[in-house]
Amino acid sequence: MIGNNQQEWKTLSSKVAFKGKRLTVLHDKVLLPNGEQGEYEYIKKKDYILIIPATDTSFFLVEQYRYPVKKRMLEFPQGAALENESEEVAAKRELEEEIGLQAGRITFLGRVDMGKGSSTQGCHVFLAQELIRGEQNLDNTEQDMIIREISKNEIKEMIKQGKISDSATLSAYSLLFSHQ
Repeated sequence: MIGNNQQEWKTLSSKVAFKGKRLTVLHDKVLLPNGEQGEYEYIKKKDYILIIPATDTSFFLVEQYRYPVKKRMLEFPQGAALENESEEVAAKRELEEEIGLQAGRITFLGRVDMGKGSSTQGCHVFLAQELIRGEQNLDNTEQDMIIREISKNEIKEMIKQGKISDSATLSAYSLLFSHQ
């Protein structure tokens, strides 16, 4: 096997370079496996949840403006767990808040790592099925959110055409098919 160096990096020191409401940027001094010292900056951010709302023939996605990339994105509903809230409870809550649906059945599909070269954040993926209407309750950053019901055939074409490019949505979609 090429590059079979199993040694880990060692943290020599770590300091907070920036701390905001949503993330912390850390600046570490490290000892590399080859004995050299280096520096590494990365983002520390809480994990979040993503829900795949699915019927037999379609998926529900949301279209919303994403400020960092300055454009509207089409993605599966996503959000953070509240303090002392389990990921499953958060998934059910986010599904109803963003889409206005409740799940008769919710299944944990797995956790995916997001941007591991620059962030500690992960995403817990849930499949929501047996959907029934609930009450949508958007927060102030989601007021422009549009719900899109997309057929299972159409979503494949949209992904191929780059109309769905959110990495968490694409990872979750792939994870879903690994369970079938």
